Amino acid sequence: MKPAEGSAVIGKTITMKGEISGSEELYIDGNFEGAIRLPDNRLTLGPNAKVKADLDAGDVVIYGRLDGNVRAAGRL
Repeated sequence: MKPAEGSAVIGKTITMKGEISGSEELYIDGNFEGAIRLPDNRLTLGPNAKVKADLDAGDVVIYGRLDGNVRAAGRL
């Protein structure tokens, strides 16, 4: 799975904690803990992603691991 062209990317060797918010598509293939808010945009968790977070996004696509709540305005 590759990120969509124009997406912001968090690669598989990156580990982050905190809160992410924005107005563009995001592809995460690394480790993240916290909260992600992209209410009008797509969030994709790649096959290597390990995410422990509450998600609020337009569309959410999950190939990796997620521990948290999901709120999707569009598709999940």
